[in-house]
Amino acid sequence: YQWFVEAADLVEETNPDKAADMLAEAIAAGIQSAGPELQEAAERLERLPRSDDPFRGLVLAQSLNSAASIGGSGDQAARFRQTVANLDEVAPSLDSPLELFWVGRAYFMVGRNADASLVAARAVRRAREGQATGLLPQLLRLLGSADFDRGEWMTARAAAAESAELADELR
Repeated sequence: YQWFVEAADLVEETNPDKAADMLAEAIAAGIQSAGPELQEAAERLERLPRSDDPFRGLVLAQSLNSAASIGGSGDQAARFRQTVANLDEVAPSLDSPLELFWVGRAYFMVGRNADASLVAARAVRRAREGQATGLLPQLLRLLGSADFDRGEWMTARAAAAESAELADELR
């Protein structure tokens, strides 16, 4: 946690986007301890200028939403839902398995399981083409979870089984 905060300190004036990325990482690490420093990082992130990049906006909105949730507040939920809705315009043009994973995960977090499944399946195809084979277990886990919540039991089971198998192999 502290390393990310210190990295944000170093670049905040010259590169606020990078500082925001570092604070988002600090929040992700700070969730493990859920101490008062988590809210401090979230407040600091909130004060930074907003990025026009929808992918970066998603990551930052997820961080703020997570910090608020851990702190016992739902204040960021509406903002997060709007950020996810804004992804509908850019999601079809995304090609990176990692970016598709983040979008699919965001859809899953707000209960858009059919969309999460479609995006995750697309990301799995891209990853299988050699772009990110190490990400496959997570992508398959997302696909399995989204399909499970949609009642698509067979595909959920297949994705989950393959995810577990690949995770063991890549360990």
